[in-house]
Amino acid sequence: MGDSSFDYFGFLLFSLAIQFTPGPNNIMLAYSGMNFGFRRTLPHLLGVVSGVPLLMLGIGLGIDQVVRYLPEFQRYLLFASVALLLWLSWRVATTPPPSTAKTNTKPFRFIEAFLYQVINPKGWTMILTCIGLFVTATNDARTEQLYLLVTMTIALTVSSALVWLLGGMAIRRVLKTDFHFRLYNITAGLTLVGCAVYVLLSEL
Repeated sequence: MGDSSFDYFGFLLFSLAIQFTPGPNNIMLAYSGMNFGFRRTLPHLLGVVSGVPLLMLGIGLGIDQVVRYLPEFQRYLLFASVALLLWLSWRVATTPPPSTAKTNTKPFRFIEAFLYQVINPKGWTMILTCIGLFVTATNDARTEQLYLLVTMTIALTVSSALVWLLGGMAIRRVLKTDFHFRLYNITAGLTLVGCAVYVLLSEL
């Protein structure tokens, strides 16, 4: 039997606070929208909006129980996430302006965005908290709540990703010179460095 006690309003507030505020995913989507436009950023967006719900589904179905038997897993996850964030920050900060005639710079690929969701320790923490707060039923009703949570997360992740991607495209209209583009990219890269430091300090 289903459970009608799912806290829709609480989950909405929780998700708005988590998903629509600045973070690595949103910063990178805005950066990509600004530098590469909508069509070329689409694989990046799809990597984010598929990775987050799939991770939530996997954790909800019990992957986290396996992780608990591997005490070093979280530490490896942390260092892998920080290393990837630092690499991404360098890639973002050194992106040349779109007007540059010869450049091999490419937008993030689907697999890069997807894998970041899998190894992001803050993502694991957020999802575990979300499941603990909002998947409160037992037996079949728990599974129903989990599927409802994942479905709503897909909708909210798509909405958030689009907002930040389109925001980046809007910023492009404001930036008038190559210097402005370089300054924006360096700022975005340094912001990602800050995210990496925050993740490291908060998880150690």
